Amino acid sequence: MGKDQTAQRAESLGTERIFKLILQYALPAIAMMLISSLYNIVDKVFVGNFVGQIGITATTVAHPAMRFVDAFAMLVGAGGSTLLALRLGEGKSEEAEDILNNSFLLMLVLCAGLILLGYLFPVPLLRAFGAEDAVMPYALTYLRIVLCGAFFNATANSFGLFVRVDGSPKRMMLCSVTGCVLNIILDPLAIYVLNWGIAGAAVATAASQIVSGLMVIHYFTLSKRSTMKLRLSKLRLHWAITRKSTELGFSSFLQQFTGSLSQSILLSCLAIFATAQTVSGAVAQASVGITISIGLFFLLPAIGIASAIQPIIGYNYGAGNYHRVVDTLKTATAFAIAMLTVGWVLILIFAEPLCRIFGSEGDDLRHAAYTMRVYNLLLPLVPFSNVGSGFFQSIGQPKKAILISLSRQVLCLIPMVLILGSIFGQNGVLYSLPVADVVSSSTALGLMIHQCRHFRRADSETLRA
Repeated sequence: MGKDQTAQRAESLGTERIFKLILQYALPAIAMMLISSLYNIVDKVFVGNFVGQIGITATTVAHPAMRFVDAFAMLVGAGGSTLLALRLGEGKSEEAEDILNNSFLLMLVLCAGLILLGYLFPVPLLRAFGAEDAVMPYALTYLRIVLCGAFFNATANSFGLFVRVDGSPKRMMLCSVTGCVLNIILDPLAIYVLNWGIAGAAVATAASQIVSGLMVIHYFTLSKRSTMKLRLSKLRLHWAITRKSTELGFSSFLQQFTGSLSQSILLSCLAIFATAQTVSGAVAQASVGITISIGLFFLLPAIGIASAIQPIIGYNYGAGNYHRVVDTLKTATAFAIAMLTVGWVLILIFAEPLCRIFGSEGDDLRHAAYTMRVYNLLLPLVPFSNVGSGFFQSIGQPKKAILISLSRQVLCLIPMVLILGSIFGQNGVLYSLPVADVVSSSTALGLMIHQCRHFRRADSETLRA
């Protein structure tokens, strides 16, 4: 397919019914996100039951390192795909392949550098993420192996966004489904049958990520479905494309980067503020690891919706269809809140059964369930910040998207973890999460309302003219 097909496929973003478009783009994205989250859940379920809670702690403290790699991949993928959607909305489909190839090469260079750092300095990294002496050997084993699949995982996650903008959200989902199914098959085989323990969990995850990443690369090289191709002759960095795409992707980068940073600080503080009257740092970290796995499973639909509407909003903003931008934002926000409310109710009611599948028992089970309820106390508010950040990124206003991203992780969560933790110990660390949710959601909602009013005024002036 060529440039005409690329433009034709994009035109539906400006003409199709909004709710149908959201379902078309969001449902595959939601399914992909849910399936992707099973990577983390499946690993921890098998590790918890066959290695023990120390294994869960090891995978938890290694997780921020992978999120750092993903953060830089999203800087490129989210920014490049948003730029592509904007250019298609402006009728400039001839730039499509340049943006695609520029983004792939930039992501390759960034990921290679980060993975090298992970291999050179694994112990300092894991110490910074809260790994204690008893956990360190397990965490080192897990991190070193999982880093083998880090580039391919980044490719599947960030370049899957280009697959979606190219009009193939179902193909994007297929790449994630295949990797997840493979992970589910390989985990019991490597951990239990081959008796590789924590190394088996890492091998299963890395192998699955490699397959998913190769499927995305195949789509843009050999597949007849793609309208754009990765070509050796076009794999070069263009300063103008790089600058604009990284500017647009910076809010997505900050969400991932600050999320990893705040998670590492939270894990460290749980160990620092452990006392004789509280659980050990390792138990508290394992509880957070379980909580993050389950919480992400319920949170990712909202992230999937926020991600899926970006090409819709980007195209219509580029085309000047501001009423469709506002309608898309309102519909997507309501959809995300409804889905997270269901997840919130399930977490509050079934926290103990959910934690039990990870092998938690006795006091460990009670603490994990308590952590899960506190961590997700205000879960229905989260869509405002997720959707809001994606919204401003899509309309080319990265500063507002960055402010929303920073308001939760940096401006509120990290200070609250340190302040409340020093006063109330481990409980203070946990309750900093709902405080941050209130601040970031209020910030995002205020900015979105102001921007929507601006769009309505612009539409009114156009009609009068």
